[in-house]
Amino acid sequence: MSVFLTNSSWNITNEAIKSLRRHNIDSVAGDINSPITNMFSRTKFVKYSPPSHEDFIENFYDVCLKNDVDVIFPMSDELAVQLSLNKSLLSEICEVPIADYENFSKTHDKFETYKMAKSLGVPVPQTFIFSDIHELSDFSKTASYPLIIKPRMGGGASRYLRIIKSKEELIKGYLDYLSMNCLPLVQEYIPGSSEQMYMVNILFDKKHNLSAYFMAKKIREYPPSGGITSCGTSISEPVLLEYAKKIFSALDWYGVAEIEFKLDLRTNEFNLIEINPRFWQYLKLPISCGVDFPFLLHEVSIGNEINLTSNYKHDIKYINILKDIPSCSSYLLKNNNKKEAIKKIVKSYDGKKVYSHKHLLHSIMWRL
Repeated sequence: MSVFLTNSSWNITNEAIKSLRRHNIDSVAGDINSPITNMFSRTKFVKYSPPSHEDFIENFYDVCLKNDVDVIFPMSDELAVQLSLNKSLLSEICEVPIADYENFSKTHDKFETYKMAKSLGVPVPQTFIFSDIHELSDFSKTASYPLIIKPRMGGGASRYLRIIKSKEELIKGYLDYLSMNCLPLVQEYIPGSSEQMYMVNILFDKKHNLSAYFMAKKIREYPPSGGITSCGTSISEPVLLEYAKKIFSALDWYGVAEIEFKLDLRTNEFNLIEINPRFWQYLKLPISCGVDFPFLLHEVSIGNEINLTSNYKHDIKYINILKDIPSCSSYLLKNNNKKEAIKKIVKSYDGKKVYSHKHLLHSIMWRL
């Protein structure tokens, strides 16, 4: 019995493979390119067509068939979309632990995400979409700035968002996104830093029951304007778990996902920011704290019943060294009180820690 993990060049995939190996579960790792060598790994590597190619799903199906794949773990947004869209076909030969496309698409399309969340009583930032540039222009004249503009579709939108401070910037930013064939949405700006970002990781089984959860908050991110967690910590925040359960239960969810919230200090209310319907970059943190998501996903995928995994270590720090160094540097450069800034950075490293870094041999294999 083997698990097929996509995006094998990614560090997060390597973490998932190590998790499965600890439980003696065989894995096959695939990507659109092949590693320059496989001499450093016990994992079998295969190549598949890029998701944007017409022959992708046919090629991916053949790869699964030839390698006796039993379960697929999509590791990227792009792969998750394609596998959800073609779930019925792939399910002929293996298990695809992902929601049906009708529900999955509501997490991929952020406007649909916000609309659904609002109907469930989950707070969301004010969000706007426009049918044409004239509608946008009218809005820009009366809008309250600053605003946020970001991609409507896909995960990790925080890495591509812009803070807009005037109507001229809004129109230019909107047109810039359209020129890149990227449909944008406009959103109210919730002031504050990375430390107001909270995350809930979840796993739902085939019967759409919650099987495991984990919560964390950011301390820093990179880039600082919005990006992946470079320093964070494990926490418990019951209201966020309730919000997550409402949303994923309404979606008849199956598999893993991450949901992000931002605490609005003006109202002391958590606002939903986005849903990432796949594994997350700081996967090593929940595994180290006692919630082994890759193993648990495998178990529910093959039909094993598991007790709700809800006990995990709190106040464990996660540090992505390669991302946190530039994040700290940026924080110091922007802070006038260098002494206090240094104290805050040093304090953020207090306590037990989990370090994430690129494994040297894995990097050599993938020319990273």
